[in-house]
Amino acid sequence: EDKNVSNNIQGVISQEREQSEIKFKRYTQSIAYIKQSQRHFDLVKDPPAFLLTKNETLLGQNFYFLKEYEQAILHYHKALQFSTSIPDSYIIGIIYSGLAKVYIEKKDVQKAEKYLQLAQDISDKSQFLGLKSEVNETSEKYYKLTNDLKGLLEVQKKQEVVVNKFQKQKDAFVDKSMVDLHKENAVVRKKVSTDQLVIAACVFFLLITLLFYLISRKKHRADYEHFQKIMAELHSKGSEEEKTVEEIEDPQEILSENKEEAL
Repeated sequence: EDKNVSNNIQGVISQEREQSEIKFKRYTQSIAYIKQSQRHFDLVKDPPAFLLTKNETLLGQNFYFLKEYEQAILHYHKALQFSTSIPDSYIIGIIYSGLAKVYIEKKDVQKAEKYLQLAQDISDKSQFLGLKSEVNETSEKYYKLTNDLKGLLEVQKKQEVVVNKFQKQKDAFVDKSMVDLHKENAVVRKKVSTDQLVIAACVFFLLITLLFYLISRKKHRADYEHFQKIMAELHSKGSEEEKTVEEIEDPQEILSENKEEAL
């Protein structure tokens, strides 16, 4: 079970890497990533049909850009075989549009028209703007091939509508992002303000504590110095009394002297 999940994830990651490569027109490297993705899916017990369909569709697109049209047709048809469990999915519209473009390049008007109509039917039912844009671009190629000016002008108008919707969605996304950003900034500012108040309160408390400590220390020092002064005074007074006592003569000696004088 863990290996199935791991291989599914690795397969999807390789698909995402392919998107980057095809964007920069590195089609050979793009194909290599798709094959790598498919190797992972081959190790999955029941790989999702959508992912297998997507791989074959991507191969079809890459071979179309490489002008290897037979290979492109082969992979687009393989994609259709995998997609039987996902009817009317937008990716089927992409496949039909891809086949139509291949046959336009081959100047096979009949088959190009067939697949373009199939793609158009799915696009008309879909809300997926990416599919609508893809089918409109294919239609433009078809009308240019058949020199149908009226059809070309009509599809160009349709494409303008799609582009405007794309822009509105983009603007709405940007507006929402800006609103979310402002809300986030407000929350951050509020948090910073609260943190600053807490810090200020702590600093004030520490200053008060330090002030009380300094006052208390000063008082203790004054008390200690006063005590030392009292002790010094007591010690000095005691020394003076001892000196006085030492200066007084012995009473017996005084009596002896008095006797001698009497005789």
